[in-house]
Amino acid sequence: MKLILASSSPSRTAIMKLLGYDFDIINHKYDEDKTLKGSPEEIVKNEAYEKVKSIAGRCRDSIVIGFDTVVYFNGNILYKPFDKNDAKKMLLSLQGKTHTAFTGVCVCNTKTNKYLIDFDSADVKFRKLSDKEIKTYVKEGKGMNCAGAYYDMELIKEVEGDIYTVKGIPVFKLLKMMGEIKH
Repeated sequence: MKLILASSSPSRTAIMKLLGYDFDIINHKYDEDKTLKGSPEEIVKNEAYEKVKSIAGRCRDSIVIGFDTVVYFNGNILYKPFDKNDAKKMLLSLQGKTHTAFTGVCVCNTKTNKYLIDFDSADVKFRKLSDKEIKTYVKEGKGMNCAGAYYDMELIKEVEGDIYTVKGIPVFKLLKMMGEIKH
């Protein structure tokens, strides 16, 4: 069966290659809903499912995998920043503090129309950042396509949980699901 990654994220592509998967990329056509109500767990699971569903019908005899990540901080969900000003606000609020990254994963066997959906979370503590670091980070466009406006691990002081969950793929959940989906 063909393996399809429903994401054009460079981070997710790199992790999938690191795991040794041979896959094709088909970017999902789902327009992410930043107005969803509910827990971070439910939101990332729903968004990962919708991304997979948006392309699964076009892929015969395939395993389609999709993900979604949000940052949860002080009772608020942080998605991808709207612009550089939004990114700067996010980084200023997160610096020196702990937040939780949630990543949902959906795996679909298009031959059996079986879907598996799960999530993982990791607590992330940012180090203190200088105004210059934040300004440079945002100016260079880093993290503009990532929940919480960050991608680089250089901003992080420590992680409690799977670092790959923070980077967009809950590896242990994915490996377990891949073993189950083929049956």
